[in-house]
Amino acid sequence: MGQSERVNLEPEELLHLESLDRQMISVNLSEILDRFLYSCWTGIRIGDSILLSKDKIKKTVDGLVVEFITEKGKGVRIVHHLRHLFDGKPEKIIQKYLDRYPNIDTIFPKISEQEINRSLKTLAYMAGIKKNLTFHMARHTCGTALADLTANPYLIMDILGHNDIKTSMIYIHRSAERIKRQLQGVKWSWY
Repeated sequence: MGQSERVNLEPEELLHLESLDRQMISVNLSEILDRFLYSCWTGIRIGDSILLSKDKIKKTVDGLVVEFITEKGKGVRIVHHLRHLFDGKPEKIIQKYLDRYPNIDTIFPKISEQEINRSLKTLAYMAGIKKNLTFHMARHTCGTALADLTANPYLIMDILGHNDIKTSMIYIHRSAERIKRQLQGVKWSWY
């Protein structure tokens, strides 16, 4: 299995998506944006986001906890303490959908992978993002952010549900490479 290119959103690109005026986009597009942002903060795969059901959500004294077995690969158990991920952003999204759609079994309304990825092109255009936005990019965004913020491959492995720590280490190595590039661009004569 070859290594695929891991393209992620930069923080400012993610901010552009978060800042889109929800009153200017359709409900359907807004829901796809929420699903994408949820993946940026949790690393959930598109298939798992489509199947994510309310019985996988537990309300605890410490906030909402999502626990499920991944559909892909060896069926890894994922546990996300939503309040503790990225300042609780994923918890706010889940709570919004628990409140909005109390009578459906899934968190997010059913929609095909193709329609989600097509709609992401529109959202990228609206946010001024030049990258070919795909749902999988949200997963890479989460892994990259976790590497940049924590440098902990075991945390990345647990959050993203990797079967092998080597996969998680790719994000750590990419983060080290980013630091090296940034340092090379610094002009050190500050006095």
